[in-house]
Amino acid sequence: MNNQEILERYIQLCTKSLNENTRVSSLLQKQGLTEQFLFETFRLGHSGVSLTELINGNGDLSARC
Repeated sequence: MNNQEILERYIQLCTKSLNENTRVSSLLQKQGLTEQFLFETFRLGHSGVSLTELINGNGDLSARC
């Protein structure tokens, strides 16, 4: 997996997390972020952990971060 693929996967995980997290979605709606094109265009997402925490234990990926 190259660096671009790693980043793409992380973005996908964050996007999925945002779609599943009603608390964060509600907060964004209260702040006026309601247009779906904003989420799609800017690929907005949410993660409870950092990329470094997600790959902790994978020596190859950790070395690249």
